[in-house]
Amino acid sequence: MLKKTFLKYLIYFPVFALLALAEKSLGITGFSNGLVFALVYCREKYYVYIPCFAGAELAVNFSLPALSWIGAAAFLAALTVFVHYKKRLRYHMAETTVLTVISLIPYAVFSGTDLFSVAITSLSFLLAPVFHYLAIIALYPPLVRGLKYRLNPNEKFALGLYLALLSAGLASFRPFEVSVYYFALGFGFLFLRSVEKSVLPFFGICAGLGAAVGTGELGFLAYSAFLSVVASGTSSLRSPLAAAALSLSFLCAVYFFNSATDLFILLPFVAGCALGMCFPRKFFKKILAFQQGYHARYALRTVVNRDREDLAARLKSVSSAFGEMQKLLSDEQPEDDPELLVRNVCENACISCPSVKKCLEKIPDLYISVKKLVYSALSNGRTSILDAGVSLGENCTRLAFLINLVNDSVKQYRKMQERKSGIEQGRLMVVSVAGGVADLLEELASSVNKGLAFDPEPEKHLMEKLAQANVVATDVMIYNGDGDKEITLVVRESDVNKPALKDIIGETIGMPMAEYARRKDVKGMASVCYCPAPVYKILYGESFAAKESRSGDSGLAVKIGKHKLMFVLSDGMGTGKNASDTAERVARLIESFYKAGFGHKTIFSGVSRLLALRKNEDFSALDVAVIDIQNGEIDFIKQGGRESFVFSGGSYEIINGGTLPIGILSESEPVVESRRLKTDDTVVMMSDGVADAVNEGEVAQIMSGSVLNPQDAADSLIEEAIRLSGKKKDDMTVIVLRLVRA
Repeated sequence: MLKKTFLKYLIYFPVFALLALAEKSLGITGFSNGLVFALVYCREKYYVYIPCFAGAELAVNFSLPALSWIGAAAFLAALTVFVHYKKRLRYHMAETTVLTVISLIPYAVFSGTDLFSVAITSLSFLLAPVFHYLAIIALYPPLVRGLKYRLNPNEKFALGLYLALLSAGLASFRPFEVSVYYFALGFGFLFLRSVEKSVLPFFGICAGLGAAVGTGELGFLAYSAFLSVVASGTSSLRSPLAAAALSLSFLCAVYFFNSATDLFILLPFVAGCALGMCFPRKFFKKILAFQQGYHARYALRTVVNRDREDLAARLKSVSSAFGEMQKLLSDEQPEDDPELLVRNVCENACISCPSVKKCLEKIPDLYISVKKLVYSALSNGRTSILDAGVSLGENCTRLAFLINLVNDSVKQYRKMQERKSGIEQGRLMVVSVAGGVADLLEELASSVNKGLAFDPEPEKHLMEKLAQANVVATDVMIYNGDGDKEITLVVRESDVNKPALKDIIGETIGMPMAEYARRKDVKGMASVCYCPAPVYKILYGESFAAKESRSGDSGLAVKIGKHKLMFVLSDGMGTGKNASDTAERVARLIESFYKAGFGHKTIFSGVSRLLALRKNEDFSALDVAVIDIQNGEIDFIKQGGRESFVFSGGSYEIINGGTLPIGILSESEPVVESRRLKTDDTVVMMSDGVADAVNEGEVAQIMSGSVLNPQDAADSLIEEAIRLSGKKKDDMTVIVLRLVRA
């Protein structure tokens, strides 16, 4: 971290110094201010660039007026960073542009009032925000996206102008009459020919143009353009030969134009070439490897797939553990034997009785008589002398004690059975959920065990296309998800909602893509995930009428997967608040189970057993529809839910339920029906209150009477149900779904 920070000091200080020299040479102020606030926008560390900016500006233009606008810019930059950090605010380009202009107000105050000074001040206020914007464009490639991808035309243009501006400052810096500019030019040619030969003409012309404008000497442009042509022609030579060819060509050009040799520009150029030639080949190989670092991510992707394999193995182990847990609990059978209760009564009442021998003589079937008393109490809640029979009633001397003992024992037995029943229901629920978890983990293990197949070439092509559309992306990954191509990329938050983003992604993949996940990243970036766009979408309508102030029905529409939507109609038994609370909680519980990936059977079995554990008799009729908007498949899951209708063209189909509401029987299973919908097919789901009031024919007549949108259809069905019932005998809810092309 310290090494990286120190390296930035070494870069930023000379850059700010050259900008200050360019300001002094051109007589225009504000280039450095624009760069400062561009670094603010790029979220660079303020303790790095602010000291470099202040130190470089004061070293070149030390004066009281300069101190005022340098201090203003440094203060505004630090304040902006502090406020955004504390308030967690995003940086906006318009904001930093305004701050760039504000930071120049002290400069305007100290400027002269003559026409020339006003013109220069106006030009500074005009160029400062322009170069601020260009700095942002030029800084994003190295600071945010990295230098792994080709620059787009906007970035090339911005970098060229900044190169020209830096060259203007460098050309005016001549310590002891030595031209530092030509030293940098010679080094730049030798360096770039080993890294990126195609930019040599661009580098030479931009550098020469800036130096010529900054100094007013066209020789800088002529020499730089001539040398860029020579450097391009020697790109196939080894570095020593290329350095010699450049030096000799420059010597000839200087002698031809000046009829003499200017050692103050020739020797620095030769020294720059020599320095560029002395860099080891390993250094350039590292740079080239960095430029191709996009493809070097194969190692990272191999690690990802290896970790997925390890995770799959662990998931299978956990799945096996839950499967064994289910078998272990399923094998255990609860004890429930009333004969133990009969023996207990006989031991406590008859065996200890002094008259037991006489009873046995007179009542040979004494055990059977006591057993009848116990079973009578179990059936009726308690027993009495009327259940004793003639033989036991005439001969038992402790009949009242016996009857009381039977009633007390049965009462305790029932309490114990209630506790056992609760424990048994809990055990059965654990068995069901354990089996569901085992199946879910097995499915996850199979899914994770499929290695991700990456496609680097389209990724690089996508990055370049996005850069051309001024969409800054720092990373992109194209891989095969659940059988389909998926994309995850990191872009600026300000670029996330650009229409060009989705259009370019779809063009690259060859199919329409839709965003399905997004999260904020660091430094104003956002991670966005795309999957194939759904073929269909659902038009949704819901209407209800409550018998009391609060409806006992609950409707829910929620996305449970990339392409799956779930619609739940939960009809709580009864009306009012209790029924409403039960219906809503059941719907939310089912939503959570579905999002976790559990199957229909596990979900409804677990929810039913959970309701059976409650002391209150909470029942709920459930009607669930799960629709895949990629292929139009729909699953109807009904447990106590009323019939649903599927309208297709001029006909319709009824999907019946047939099971008891959830919570009545702990082991009841839902009815599951699957269908495939076509474009413009309509599904109608309704609660008891509507189904009891409106018959099949009336529903068909309302739905076929005119072309209605789902909300109009739902409203019409509720209005007709209220009219036909005369008064609202029960809560009424209707959900209407229509499948249409996306």
